[in-house]
Amino acid sequence: MAHFHFTLEGVLRYKEADKENKAALLARARQQENAVRRQLELTSHELASHQVPVPPGSMDVKGCQYNDLYLERLYTRVGLQTTELRQAENRTGNCLKEVVAARRDCLTLKKLRERQWSEFRREEENRNQKEMDELVVTQRGNGQERG
Repeated sequence: MAHFHFTLEGVLRYKEADKENKAALLARARQQENAVRRQLELTSHELASHQVPVPPGSMDVKGCQYNDLYLERLYTRVGLQTTELRQAENRTGNCLKEVVAARRDCLTLKKLRERQWSEFRREEENRNQKEMDELVVTQRGNGQERG
């Protein structure tokens, strides 16, 4: 009996490894996105806590200037972190698309392997049936010669 050999087995192994690498990159991208999101939330909370109106006369001019400068920097940081979050979300989305494509490639190759395996089994069954038929014909032929 012949042995089944999937000709694209090396490609399938490569695609499986590639899929695992892309899944790891996706996990890392999600971690980075979550870290940026947490930083943005912290900065936003800090900004919200400093936007409480200051009662008149409770702060001198220099204090007001420092407070305004601090708020301005917080607004700037929120803007930068928002941009960074959008970039992180885009990276995560791109990684997800790559993982989905890699999974699709692996699934396609596995289906092809299954089809080839089914065809191989069918051919083996046909070959075995043909051998059995030839054996029966040969035995009948030998039985008629003797009789």
